Amino acid sequence: MIYGIIAAILIILICILFLPLKAELNYKEQMSIRVFFSGIPVYKTILKGKGKESSNLPEEKAKKLEKNSKKLGNKIDDFRIFYKMTVKLLKRHVSLEEIKLKVDFGTGEAATTAILTGALWGALYGLIGRIGHICYIKKHNVNITPVYNEARFSFEGKCIFKSNAAYIIFIAITILMKIKSRKGKEE
Repeated sequence: MIYGIIAAILIILICILFLPLKAELNYKEQMSIRVFFSGIPVYKTILKGKGKESSNLPEEKAKKLEKNSKKLGNKIDDFRIFYKMTVKLLKRHVSLEEIKLKVDFGTGEAATTAILTGALWGALYGLIGRIGHICYIKKHNVNITPVYNEARFSFEGKCIFKSNAAYIIFIAITILMKIKSRKGKEE
């Protein structure tokens, strides 16, 4: 009797772990994240940017830039190390349901706007191609509107990822174990 109850609970937990999990990232002046578990919203947050800094001294800016560039170099090294492993895991277990990008772009000069709009098209589709190499993209929509008569840049984006909770937990544990083993070797 007890073994039957334990087995039933384990089966229910395993079934819950393989229910679909979606994460929706939106950007329109602010970044927002919503997470759905089997179609039910379970998490929502709005990320707010940091306030503007008041320091204008060149020496302080130079020191801060040097410090931030060293941090960025370390983060790039970490990213490079985990990139291949993460890509392999994501290819199998995560799909992108939808990518929407809307950009209004203008420099105030028609010729420059036209050239830079073409470059922006190339860069965004190159990025989408690279993302498509990492995981399956079901639907994408990119809209870049050149604004020839004024200087403007506005960006809106939406991205929906889909996977199962069990796969996300597996990927996170695998990456955390790799990070821990790397940090142990450094010390």
